[in-house]
Amino acid sequence: MGLIMAKDPTTRDLSDRHEEFIETLFGARRTRGSGNQFNDPADNRMSRGRHTPFAYAFEGKSTQRASMPLRLADWQKLVEQAHGLRPALAHRFYRNDNMLASVLDLVTVEANDFAEILEQASIYREMSDR
Repeated sequence: MGLIMAKDPTTRDLSDRHEEFIETLFGARRTRGSGNQFNDPADNRMSRGRHTPFAYAFEGKSTQRASMPLRLADWQKLVEQAHGLRPALAHRFYRNDNMLASVLDLVTVEANDFAEILEQASIYREMSDR
C-alpha cells in the first residue's frame, strides 16, 4: 500500500488559514467573502471602540514562495476600503509543503501610525512605572 499524500493547498486554503490567524491575534473579525462585499470590505476588521485606540482593517497576502510583491495599488485600495479604520497589510510566508505551516508573519502599517503606536506604548510604560 503506497503513501497517501495530502493534496496541495489552494490559495483559498492559504488565505483562510491566514485570516483565521489575523482574527485570533488581533481580534479582527473575518469579513464575509474575504472582503469582496461592497458593504464589508477588507479581509479582517477590528471594532472601533473606546478601548481600541488603534483599530485596523487588514488585507492579507500569503504565499509559499520566497517573496511576494508589495504594491502601491494594493495599499491604496485598502486605504479606500478601511472606511475610517487604519489600514494594515498582513503578509504571511508558508513553508513550501502541504502542511500550511507559517514561516513568518509581517504587518505593514503607515510609518506615522507606527510612530504613534510607539509613542503611546512609551506613555503607557511611563504611567505603569509610577
